[in-house]
Amino acid sequence: MIQSEPTRTLKTRLVAEPDSVSSRMSGAAFWSLLAASLLFLITLDSFPSQDGPVHSYYADVLQDLLKGGHAYGRYFQISHVLPPYALTYYLLIALGKVFPPLVAERILLGLYTLLIALGFRFLLRVLNANSAAMAVCIFPFYSLLSSTSSSTWGFTTSI
Repeated sequence: MIQSEPTRTLKTRLVAEPDSVSSRMSGAAFWSLLAASLLFLITLDSFPSQDGPVHSYYADVLQDLLKGGHAYGRYFQISHVLPPYALTYYLLIALGKVFPPLVAERILLGLYTLLIALGFRFLLRVLNANSAAMAVCIFPFYSLLSSTSSSTWGFTTSI
């Protein structure tokens, strides 16, 4: 089977990793910054957001309704099994079975941080295998979100 040039190029970009000192250094910088971002989230008592407690409350209500609605059944009903932000609520419910609500929220934010950073790095590698060093450019956005309380409003839903 003959492959077209774009297909061959894309496969080469996905597989080929330049083996140079600068590539290894940028990889080390990326993983160090990612570890520092995750460590920062873990060390917080609570993440400074205005809607984090509301999402925890919605997860509690949804969990109760899924179990039969003993506490909230008089006031709420499930109109759709996949409401907006369903993944957030189901993850908070699952994490809430093992961890306290504030810890569950931090784990969820850590998961978001991890997936966004790795997704950005993967995107850069697909576009150009030599541009993986630019993956560290995603981290100023995390520090911006963490340092100003006005930018953390809606963090869990905007990602």
